[in-house]
Amino acid sequence: MAETTINFKKQINSILVVCTGNICRSPMGEGILREKLKNCNLSHIRIFSAGTHGWDHEPPTGLAVKVCAEEDIDISGILSSPISKSMIIDADLILVMEKKHKKNLIKIDPSCSGKTFLITSFQKDSSLTEIDDPYMLPVQYYRKAFCDINRCLDGFIDSMLK
Repeated sequence: MAETTINFKKQINSILVVCTGNICRSPMGEGILREKLKNCNLSHIRIFSAGTHGWDHEPPTGLAVKVCAEEDIDISGILSSPISKSMIIDADLILVMEKKHKKNLIKIDPSCSGKTFLITSFQKDSSLTEIDDPYMLPVQYYRKAFCDINRCLDGFIDSMLK
């Protein structure tokens, strides 16, 4: 898949990470991205997450918390939020896990199309098209999702720092 280039000349102050339920992939993405930005001295960028069909105020699944903790990333304090138009408007950039998430966001706010990207579009040297949902699956699926998200966010950070 081709690497995505974003015009980072515009100041990015907030990034929204989106999945379906906001209890597995997007909290993992939020935690991973927050850690990566901190390591690049970009911790002023606000990271938040939501779900297209998300629950409200639910913690991430135990396996999502466990897999992140294995990599010294604490997502236990993140609570789920269903996506809202105001969240979409407030975000300078939106990263989604699946194509259907982008379609759902565009239905809510068509103007978000230009700032919404599949997280997998930032990966290098891989044919991964979407991040599979590990919900209700064994821990190895959470570990795979974590690795896939992490690899994509490495590419995202590289794009930011160019």
